[in-house]
Amino acid sequence: MALNNELARMKQSVMAISTASLAALSGINPNRLSLYLGGTRQLPNHEILKLEDTIADLGKLIEAAAPWPLSFKDVGRIRDLINQTKAGEFDRRQP
Repeated sequence: MALNNELARMKQSVMAISTASLAALSGINPNRLSLYLGGTRQLPNHEILKLEDTIADLGKLIEAAAPWPLSFKDVGRIRDLINQTKAGEFDRRQP
């Protein structure tokens, strides 16, 4: 297994997100993503970058929601939250 596969699999495990949800959020075919995370196949570079960006976005959501846990089962709602975060809607405002 390549290092990038292993790192993505470890981050997926730490975030407790299913492969199906991760595939839906990143726009990567679930079968190809599953093979990638299992170490069986590689993804094209542009898909690896999409996956890394998605994992980074999810990490920001987790950080913003702390100390409350997030569930990634509602992919549509998580996608909305990612878009809202990117738009700066959750930035802390100084009084």
